[in-house]
Amino acid sequence: MPGRYLRWQDRKREKNGKGRYFRRSLALLLLIASVPSLFIAISNYWIGVRQIERQAIRSHQLRTEQVSEMLAKQFDQIGTVMSRWSTNPLFGVYLDRFSFLDNINQSNELMQSLLVVGGSNLFIQDARLYLSRQQSLVSTDGIVPLSGDRLSSYNRLLERSEGLFLAYDLPLNDKGASAPVSMIFKLPWYSAKPFGAFVLNLSSQEIESAVRYLQNGDRGAAFLMQNGGEWITKPGTGEAELSESLRRVVLEKKEAKQGYFRFDWQKETYQVSYSRVTSAEWIYVTASPLSELTAPVLLTSRWLAAAGLVGIIASLILSWFATERLYRPIGRLVRLFGGGNPGGQEELEQKQEPLHEIEYLERQWTRLGLESRTLRDKLAKAEPSLRQGFLLQLVQGHLYALGEGELRERMEHLGWAVQDSRFSLLLIQLSGLSTEQARFQESDRQLVSFAAANIAGELAERHRLRADPVNFHNLSVGLLHSVSRSVRPEQAKQELLAFSQALIETLANVLRMHVTIIVGSSTDRIGTIPELLERARKAVSYRDLQEVHQVIDLDEFESAASSSAVRYPSEEESELLHVMRLGLPEESEERLRQFLDSAERISDKDAAFRHTCLQLVGSVRRMLIEIGFTQHPLFTDGHLFEEMLGLPDARKIRGWLRERIVKPYLDEFGKAQNIGARRLVEQATEWIGERYMEDLPLEACAERLHTSPYTLSRSFKQAIGVTYVEYILQLRMAKAKELLLTTTLRINEVAESVGYQHSYFNKLFKAETGMTPTQYRESRNQGKANES
Repeated sequence: MPGRYLRWQDRKREKNGKGRYFRRSLALLLLIASVPSLFIAISNYWIGVRQIERQAIRSHQLRTEQVSEMLAKQFDQIGTVMSRWSTNPLFGVYLDRFSFLDNINQSNELMQSLLVVGGSNLFIQDARLYLSRQQSLVSTDGIVPLSGDRLSSYNRLLERSEGLFLAYDLPLNDKGASAPVSMIFKLPWYSAKPFGAFVLNLSSQEIESAVRYLQNGDRGAAFLMQNGGEWITKPGTGEAELSESLRRVVLEKKEAKQGYFRFDWQKETYQVSYSRVTSAEWIYVTASPLSELTAPVLLTSRWLAAAGLVGIIASLILSWFATERLYRPIGRLVRLFGGGNPGGQEELEQKQEPLHEIEYLERQWTRLGLESRTLRDKLAKAEPSLRQGFLLQLVQGHLYALGEGELRERMEHLGWAVQDSRFSLLLIQLSGLSTEQARFQESDRQLVSFAAANIAGELAERHRLRADPVNFHNLSVGLLHSVSRSVRPEQAKQELLAFSQALIETLANVLRMHVTIIVGSSTDRIGTIPELLERARKAVSYRDLQEVHQVIDLDEFESAASSSAVRYPSEEESELLHVMRLGLPEESEERLRQFLDSAERISDKDAAFRHTCLQLVGSVRRMLIEIGFTQHPLFTDGHLFEEMLGLPDARKIRGWLRERIVKPYLDEFGKAQNIGARRLVEQATEWIGERYMEDLPLEACAERLHTSPYTLSRSFKQAIGVTYVEYILQLRMAKAKELLLTTTLRINEVAESVGYQHSYFNKLFKAETGMTPTQYRESRNQGKANES
């Protein structure tokens, strides 16, 4: 009975005015909503079709230009890559006389490099190397000798004046197979007499795929041809006639780099676009029927017009029947906003009817309210984590891009009172994991840091300090302290010093570790907090190694440090790091000795000397990070610093630095350098062997091999144990001995043959063999006579 009464009251209220007003308003709104849709449909049909058609055609033209530019960029990229490979010493002029059978490893490396070249671009199907003097073609499959017409075809390539060009229908094998398109890069490209060339056979499949990019189904056409009209991609059977007609028309437009025109063919109008690929001297042509470009536009316009008409008719009919049904759920929604109707809710729950849209919205609104409250609860629980994450980023300087106002706004949103506040930072550094009294092991660093952060935070609350801990997870903890600006800085500093003493006692009792606390300066700007952390970290490195626990006032420490004029051998350190970067063993040993000698002279205490050595180890570690050398014991062995601190005297420390820090790096550096040095020396000796009778300065040879004179000289010493000049002298003396024993040339002729003046040659020869050239020839000839 109550439910029926409520429904009757609703119907009566609708009939008294709200229902009729709602019906009229709904009909008017539906009519107004339908008229614009009909107007838009008609306007789109009569006005927009041509505009959209022009835009579709323009889009087609732009895409044609993009495909042409893409092809040009691919060829430019191939040219750029090949110019880099041409300077690779692996593809040097030595290949002209290179014996592949005698150098299997280097031959394999050459073929592997050709495989890399072939995979450097999608348009390259395979890469080959043609050597003219050896009359052979090197590929990833092996070395193929050439003869007959195949050899003539490749020799003609080297006769062309261009360094980079395209060739067509190059023979691939003796069975008649050929490469449709090949890119030729002469070696060297600038030489009038190259010794060979890279032969890059382009992938017909990739070119065909790029050409077909704009073709719409089977009704259009798309092809590539040369400027003279020869086909690059041959058209299919269904488009052969259309393509042939288009080819003739485009060839008549030689003066234009690109163009667009309409073409009528077999009762169909085509939009034709063509563009020239300048770097390849190709022409890209594509044609699409206009009906396919505009068909979606016409269909959409007709559907919009029909939908507009149907909408008007439906709005007029349905508005009269839908008003009563629509008003009930809307009224229910109004009551929901007004606080709900328990009787109506009870009636709704008693009905066994499926929910319509508005009832669904009602239920969803209630569910969303519950979810909103749940999310607020979760956000409240996650706020401490958000605060910690923000604080860690702030003190480490990761928020440097934000201004002071943005930082204060974010901190206020996270619950900090930053207005009229001054900030200071405490840095808590723990040490002593390796001591006998320690409760933890080296693997417990994160656990110890977490426990220290919690202890610092709880103790700050007990002392009623506004301080938030920051866990750095490396046995160090920060404590960001804020205080009102009305409190004098001296008073705030005394409170922090007293708190630091209490914190040291607590941490020492609970964790049984050594504690050092740096009490930093105060600042009014949030953006300068990272600077406070950096200053505190520097002060930690100057803590007294003989003290177990200590509190350092940063202001007093920096004042004392500036007035004490403590000197660090920075110049000796820079020289040591420089020679280590160059990988010079002897120089590194000497610079290390000079650094340690200077450190002992300026250090009046053993602790100061140890601190200087620790600072050197830190500098070496930063250098190794910069050059990417992470296999050093400084990164793989976590006990190096404690190992050094445990050494008994300065002599042990000197030996430890040499064996554990400098020597491992130099050994690995030398191994990496020897491989490159041997390859460089092989190229240099081959070049010297062809020109040993000429003047061969070190600089000329280095420039020829694209390296520096210092690198070339060091490579000779590493690879064969002699310098560049000593090698040339030995080679010339060996050639001179051979000429003295196997020819009847006079001594001055022998000297000129090996690149020396007569008098200077006699002096060098005697210094080398202990006798003059004449005595050497006579003694050897006499020995042969005695043997016979």
